Amino acid sequence: MNLVLPVKKVRALVTWASVAACKTPWGSWLPQRMEAWKQTGVEYSENGRTKQQMPLYYQLYQDFVNNADRLSIERAIKKVDMPLLICHGTN
Repeated sequence: MNLVLPVKKVRALVTWASVAACKTPWGSWLPQRMEAWKQTGVEYSENGRTKQQMPLYYQLYQDFVNNADRLSIERAIKKVDMPLLICHGTN
């Protein structure tokens, strides 16, 4: 589903502590774990807050790889054609 914003009404964009890139759980996985994930179709990642083991289905990885350009935050922000304020910091 594509979200279509009423562009004429949006005159500026502000972000507050937004993410700059998608950090995936599998970004640090060893090749053996990636292969096991592909074979079984599911791996688990611990939710840092609840400690639940959250299922990650292999098709999530496939979607991520197949749509990397479309889902790129850096690429999308370069297309913004209006005033942009990015608020971010450590204090």
